[in-house]
Order: sequence, then structure tokens, then C-alpha cells
Amino acid sequence: MVGRNIWRLRRGHRRDVRSDVDQLRRDLTRVRDDVGELVGALVQAGRQTSDQTTQRVRQQVHERLDRIGAGYQSARDTGDRAMNTAREHPLVSAIAAVAVGLIVAGLAAMLMRR
Repeated sequence: MVGRNIWRLRRGHRRDVRSDVDQLRRDLTRVRDDVGELVGALVQAGRQTSDQTTQRVRQQVHERLDRIGAGYQSARDTGDRAMNTAREHPLVSAIAAVAVGLIVAGLAAMLMRR
């Protein structure tokens, strides 16, 4: 009788161990799934951050290109106005060019003496 009771205890113990192992497997599966979801969420967050950063950089590049384009257009307009003025008033333009040349030469001479 004692032997039968021990055998029953062992069977019951085996069932408990199997049950515990099965529960452990289920728990590990849940942990694996949770880790997978967490990794997926981190990857998605990284992509969103990367996309946002890329969009901000593109916006800044476009803004700077627009400013460069506006500066180029402004310089071109100023040059065109200067050329038109020179064509309309050639004598005044020649006198202005000589005056600017004399000023630059005078400044250069002063700097050379020092």
C-alpha cells in the first residue's frame, strides 16, 4: 500500500511538473511575443524619427535654396540695372569707374606704405 501511494505521488508529481513546464512554455512564449512587439515598436519609432528628421532636413535645404535663388536673382537684377545705367549714361559711368579706380589705388598705396 505504501508503494502504491508513493507511485501515485510520483504520478501526481509528474503531472505537476508537466503542468509547470507547460505553464513555463506559455510564459516564455508570451515573453518572446512581448519582446517581439517591443522591438517592432522601437523600429517603428526609429523610422518615424528618421522620417521626421529627413523631412526637416529637406525643408531646411529647400528654404536655403530659395534664399540662395532670391539672392542670385537680386544680384542679377542689380547687375542688369547697373548695365542699363551704364548704357544710358556712358560718360557718367566712365567717370565713376575712374573715380573708383583712383580710390582703390589710393587705398592700396596707403596700405603699401605701412
